[in-house]
Amino acid sequence: MAERFSDISANLDSQLKKKVMTFVVFSVALDESTDISDVAQQAIFICGVDETLSVTEEFLGLVPMIDTITANDIFNSLVGVRNRMEIYWSRAVGIAFRTRRHCVANPNPQNWMTSCKWLSGQIISSETSPSV
Repeated sequence: MAERFSDISANLDSQLKKKVMTFVVFSVALDESTDISDVAQQAIFICGVDETLSVTEEFLGLVPMIDTITANDIFNSLVGVRNRMEIYWSRAVGIAFRTRRHCVANPNPQNWMTSCKWLSGQIISSETSPSV
């Protein structure tokens, strides 16, 4: 039974990779929530448009975030999903965050802006290959 679930999962991942490769442009959304044991979870979604202007919205992954959540932690979770899905950032047009911790352990608005600018800079500077 476990092998069947693994096969289904691999097939769905393969289909999603093929669909993502057809996107002319896309945006990514990150949403933090907590599970029933109070562990933060970073949900990652993609919304893309292909050449025929068909819009696709898909769930890419759910990453547990242990201890404090920094911009670097969010970036690493995003890069992990990006590498698994072989996404090229050169087609990205936006990224949206919704996090109760505001990207940093200290919820000071200035730190929030600095961390998000840093995160955006990391994404832009890593756009040359999906294996960063």
